[in-house]
Amino acid sequence: MLAAAMMPAAGQKVTLEPSAAVRCLTPTAEQRGTPEYPFDAWKREEKGRVTVELSFTTVDKRPAVKVLASEGDGDSRDSFVDAVRAHVAHYRVPCLNAATALPVQLRLEFVFLPRERLVQSSGPQDADDQRRSELLKCVLHTSREKSPEYPMAALRVEMQGRVLARLNFSAKDQPPQAQVLARPAAQPLSDVVESFVKGYRMPCFDGGQPIDATFTYVFRLEGMRAFGFKALSLVDMMGRVRGIQQQALAFDTSTMACPFDVRFEYRQPYLRNLVHEIGNSNSARLPLLIWLTDVQLELPARSLDSIFGDDTVITVPCVKIDLKPKETS
Repeated sequence: MLAAAMMPAAGQKVTLEPSAAVRCLTPTAEQRGTPEYPFDAWKREEKGRVTVELSFTTVDKRPAVKVLASEGDGDSRDSFVDAVRAHVAHYRVPCLNAATALPVQLRLEFVFLPRERLVQSSGPQDADDQRRSELLKCVLHTSREKSPEYPMAALRVEMQGRVLARLNFSAKDQPPQAQVLARPAAQPLSDVVESFVKGYRMPCFDGGQPIDATFTYVFRLEGMRAFGFKALSLVDMMGRVRGIQQQALAFDTSTMACPFDVRFEYRQPYLRNLVHEIGNSNSARLPLLIWLTDVQLELPARSLDSIFGDDTVITVPCVKIDLKPKETS
């Protein structure tokens, strides 16, 4: 009677995580920088675009570079390619196991904009992502159930919440390695998820690189007050960031084609937040997006319970942010 009255539901969504090669690429995104703009091309106000695929066969040597596409006027196209080749020569994937994880291919795009003498860079994309996404589609559960049962202990106290399961699939007939993540108040929910994920299999796994994905389980009760994020602006959010007064931040969003929106999924303190641009991408936003992935919010525990694993849209206005750490006495 209790379960029927509340109409419980446990849904899920699946997120393909960045590959091991993307996660361990050095220099880090914060330190990577961009290619140097060729001086002659800049003086002629010539723009360009270069897309490359980097092939890593060892962990400690420069990658082989394959140019997938290049744009530019006359000799400038070659100078743009040369600038990119020189820049990526110091990229490495030191955390990979040379015996089992290599070779790997990563793709990047660089855009040269003469007016600002700026080079924009996309984040690295694993060339294997399409295969990994397709393999995720064949995941099934040995029970044929699509989601875990709502635990009675949670129903009795009208508990809602989200649980994340970080799963690593490396065989077709074995359960994935699992790391179940949830707020302390959601322990009854995380217990059923931890048991449930043991029943997953990936029968189409082809013996290639392991597949890392995060399964988000949403336990909600129909008729109850909604829980989770509301849409908010970047300025509103910054007022809720933990330790903001001790951070040095300098963002000028007028250089980022403002205003714009980003989708933000809060996963701290267990995983980095997920941050994606909505609409056209602009690599000038990369420092801001990187900062958002590490943001932890200072909110009451009940509010953190509500927003963990949820996403929202953050509106970024045209604003100049220049924060310096406050001295503590």
